[in-house]
Amino acid sequence: MHKVIRLAAICCSLLVAVFIMGCGEDSTSPTKVKKENSDAISLAVSHIETLNGESFGASMAQELEGQGVKLSETSTVWSRVTDEEWLITDTENELAYVVKNSGGDKLEVNKTSFIDYQGEADTIVKFWEEYRNLYNKREITKLLTLWNKKGSDHIYINISENEPLSGDGAEGVRNVLLKLSKGHHSTKSDNWKGSPMNEVYIKKRGSTLVASATGPNAFRNPGQTWAYFVKNDIGKWKVSKVESIEQRNMGKHDRILIHEKDAEDKIGYFDDKKTRVK
Repeated sequence: MHKVIRLAAICCSLLVAVFIMGCGEDSTSPTKVKKENSDAISLAVSHIETLNGESFGASMAQELEGQGVKLSETSTVWSRVTDEEWLITDTENELAYVVKNSGGDKLEVNKTSFIDYQGEADTIVKFWEEYRNLYNKREITKLLTLWNKKGSDHIYINISENEPLSGDGAEGVRNVLLKLSKGHHSTKSDNWKGSPMNEVYIKKRGSTLVASATGPNAFRNPGQTWAYFVKNDIGKWKVSKVESIEQRNMGKHDRILIHEKDAEDKIGYFDDKKTRVK
């Protein structure tokens, strides 16, 4: 009998303990303060105007350094979407951070893969000038080494209103360039004319860095050229698609034929404002 009473007392004690513990705050209690992510990096919204102006100064650098992010004061800012998104690039330390405005009292800062967008854009402009110079010197063999030499390569040259020339793949591109430089009765002495590319767009397509550029230059007479480039596995830029129209033919040119929107494989020239670097 004493054993039964003792066992009952122990059970009651356990029930009381469980009841007391159950009366405490659980993990979903609205009064329990959630621990904030101590790794989150942010900037004050007061920096928006500076970021829109694509400037990076000491005050921004100090605010980030206080959170463990040390960037050079020579870092550059690329305004992807005014008032909404910016990219800070530190070429000295090969670091890059995306800054986003989500409407809160702080700007969100997140690390991203480093790409020297400004440097790559300058390279694209110089690359196209090399392309034009090689053609104008009729060094077609060297010129062809600048092409990607894939089945997706494409060239479209409108040398007159009723006589466009185009070619697909490495062989098709080669044939068009040889015809323009040697085999066409009216284009043998014609060159690429006009000014360098003045717009450059860069983005990642999967793991591949790609670029597109346009500018007031064209084959034969000043006009407009659009080009799509691919950076290969050994870090060299190559031409993949080119479209060039003389100014006199621009009136009937209502769309960019090599644009990714119209391409069957959805690969080609792109001009999304968010990807514009230059």
